[in-house]
Amino acid sequence: MDEQNEKTLSKDDLPELELELSKMKAEINRSENRGSIINVKFYGNTRLKRRPIIQYSLDGKCINSFSSMHSASKITNTSTQLIWKCCNNLGKTGGGFIWKYRDLITS
Repeated sequence: MDEQNEKTLSKDDLPELELELSKMKAEINRSENRGSIINVKFYGNTRLKRRPIIQYSLDGKCINSFSSMHSASKITNTSTQLIWKCCNNLGKTGGGFIWKYRDLITS
């Protein structure tokens, strides 16, 4: 660790750190509810989370599964925005298909 960034913490710093952590958790929850890829920063490290999605035909038959919206968009030549709208119930179809987040599908 760089010596300039080192800091000795005391008990007085605890409430401030807990508040910062609470804000970060809230932002993560908001981000997870918004889309398929979230950028979460923890002390300078970046982590990407891809949300798997399922492609259905218009008659409801499962066609394919994708690890992310981006990969589905590239493979099916459908815009990411249309897929996102469908997954978030802002549209019924995207590119002639029905799209759903895999983690929201009930068996």
